[in-house]
Amino acid sequence: MNRVVTYTTKKPRDGERDGIDYHFLTPIVFQEKIQKGFFLEWSGVYGSYYGSPAYILEGLQKGDSFILIIDRLGARKIGHIYKDSIFIWIYTKDIKILMERLQNRKTEKAEQIARRLKLAQEEIKDERDNPFYHYHILNDDIESAIQSIKSIIIEKINE
Repeated sequence: MNRVVTYTTKKPRDGERDGIDYHFLTPIVFQEKIQKGFFLEWSGVYGSYYGSPAYILEGLQKGDSFILIIDRLGARKIGHIYKDSIFIWIYTKDIKILMERLQNRKTEKAEQIARRLKLAQEEIKDERDNPFYHYHILNDDIESAIQSIKSIIIEKINE
């Protein structure tokens, strides 16, 4: 099982490496890839483009498995295309914790954080009102959250 390195137009944070954390593209190159049908799903809701490559469908057809880290919009798009997907919702106890985490990263301006928090609140409400994800994991302790994700993956592999 491999994590898919997604594509983005955001600027790399300190320590992020092209091809490892993301494939960093200019907006023009990203838009060209959209026009060519390169992406399985893509979005610009966070102020930058993010997208997952369509070539993973070839791997899925061969029986490969992938981990995608995507937003709710992207998850819904993937769910319509690939019905056997397993979706895991990772959340915090409340929006204040998410705000603190975003602020502590010191990588986004206040208006960017405000936009992310607003989107997060909308996604939380949507998941509560219209459940979509198969599993929900509280991320209040990183080691516990990681163990929960591993357990789900092992369970699914052994089915």
